[in-house]
Amino acid sequence: MNTEKQITKILQVYVSSEGAVRPHFFLTGATGSGKTHTITKLADEFGINIINVNSAQLTSEGIAGNSISKALTGLADYQNTPVIVFFDEFDKAIASDAEVTSGTVQQEVLKLLEDDTTEVFGNYGKYNRVQVSNVLFVFAGSFAGTEFDTLSDLLDHNVRPELLGRVGLHFHVERANLEELLNLVKKSKLIEEYCQLFSGITHKKAVSDISKELEAQFDNNVIGIRIINSLTHQYFINGGFTNVTKRRNVSKTNKVFKELAFE
Repeated sequence: MNTEKQITKILQVYVSSEGAVRPHFFLTGATGSGKTHTITKLADEFGINIINVNSAQLTSEGIAGNSISKALTGLADYQNTPVIVFFDEFDKAIASDAEVTSGTVQQEVLKLLEDDTTEVFGNYGKYNRVQVSNVLFVFAGSFAGTEFDTLSDLLDHNVRPELLGRVGLHFHVERANLEELLNLVKKSKLIEEYCQLFSGITHKKAVSDISKELEAQFDNNVIGIRIINSLTHQYFINGGFTNVTKRRNVSKTNKVFKELAFE
């Protein structure tokens, strides 16, 4: 069973049990492999609210910065409804060189997993107590691109045994192949939004031009799924891919872009 199907099964269990069964899990994969995209897409399909936490910016409680209580402020809006808390770049928060956070963040996460409620930062510096007993927690990270054979391999990357004992599942996201990326281009909301803002380029032509450029750059792609948004911005803001004119004829596209009207 592939990763997306496994996560789909988890969300089915989570929603069907109304949050009573929460199979928390680790999600690993190289930068740009689509970890955030996968969770966001599936959460949307199930109608589950999601709170994204940039773990790389987390600080310990009591230290200036974005503590967990501040990062989870949004939980106050989702009481008694299914919600996923997605700790992105969790590996950076627990890295050995993260002196301020490596131990304390995990300890604070353990409390979230063990307790029924927690305090989140509210208005005017006050704290609000919110329910977390029905929250599904996901811990994602690239972990330097490591491919883990077993869950216990995470111990070598500073994940504490106590955390592994409470988050007993691990899934790995592989980099998308060319066919998968091309399918995502066709479904890109960003391309649709650009086509609504600018006249002169049809959605069909934009998808075709961006797909061709993606094929040309695929072998040297180092940013994974993020290349789609990158190429889309280049295409509309720069007026096509002028650096590859010699590889194919884009002169007509560039001419149209010169005449684009911002709507």
